[in-house]
Amino acid sequence: MVASDLAEEQPFLSFQIRANFRHHQAHVYAVTAKPVREDRYAAASVRVQPGGELAALESLREKLAAEKELVICSATQSRVKACGNWWSSARRWEFPYSMSACGYSNSRGAVDMGLSPDAAGMTIEQMLAAPDLDALWVVGANPLENASLTSKGAFVVVQKCSSLKPRARPT
Repeated sequence: MVASDLAEEQPFLSFQIRANFRHHQAHVYAVTAKPVREDRYAAASVRVQPGGELAALESLREKLAAEKELVICSATQSRVKACGNWWSSARRWEFPYSMSACGYSNSRGAVDMGLSPDAAGMTIEQMLAAPDLDALWVVGANPLENASLTSKGAFVVVQKCSSLKPRARPT
């Protein structure tokens, strides 16, 4: 992974990488500006200033050459393209490799589920007042702090974010 903090930016992809490490002994290489979660099990971790990723990849050339397969993940398409150009010119070996721009993949999933900022929908007040509301999934907020649901049979899930201070639920 190049210039990405997957645990912060792409938690599902981070989970997949950890699972591949645990179950398939995948080798992980982290080229980042600061320590990342993947350092715990990385075959190599290299710290670089932003923009120095290609030089850091060059320092990993022999280790990368020893791999049978390779996937390079980065947050932006332009960085993936730069890594791909470096890889194409630097390698003297043949094996499968692929590139992945992983930036915004969680946002893309939200859009695919219909959670787009420009999508028509109900306001929080409308949702709380709806008598036929079946389920409400709340992330990082507590809309019931100063209001109540009209629908008494609604299934409510509140997903707490660690950066938020816990608040008492109204009775």
